[in-house]
Amino acid sequence: MAYHIYTTDGIVLGSVSIGESNRYLYVLTKNLGLLGVRAQGIRELRSKLSFALADFSHAQIALVRGKDVWRVTSAVPFSSYQALFFDGEKLRVFARIASLLRRLVVGETEHVALFDFIFRTAVFLAAEKLTAKELACVEALAALSILDALGYGEKTFSLERFAGLPRLDKELLKTFEPYHRKAVMSISRSLRESHL
Repeated sequence: MAYHIYTTDGIVLGSVSIGESNRYLYVLTKNLGLLGVRAQGIRELRSKLSFALADFSHAQIALVRGKDVWRVTSAVPFSSYQALFFDGEKLRVFARIASLLRRLVVGETEHVALFDFIFRTAVFLAAEKLTAKELACVEALAALSILDALGYGEKTFSLERFAGLPRLDKELLKTFEPYHRKAVMSISRSLRESHL
């Protein structure tokens, strides 16, 4: 039986080990939404997939849909935001953003704009020298945007201009900083009310 191969850009939001050599990946894809994907043999030393599909990496991924689960057939890594992996604080911020996405994105629904926003956020984090305050603002802005894009965000007039998957830059962080506390409270309420 022939399987159709789907090729898409993907960002690995996290993974769980299965058995001795396999891994179950949570992949936000550009065209297919959030997928649970099985990667056979990825934990073996000779695996070509392990680098391409490490947690939080960006890759072009070829997938087939099995009876119960998606499976990876191949992956080509992109070095779009490689510097992110060499900064523990930035990586922790991105890991929390990825965790929020895993929690809120439901089903295999295309979210091209959200994928692009997450990719731009990773690139911004990798490229910019950021203070602890600025990193906190990036995380809050990302959470606000994700909640808003998925329909869970509060409609708060003072925070409205920061939602809508903005393009992050230093000027936006500076403008957002006085609203950070209010944003964190709004995010907490939205998450509580979502029951997710």
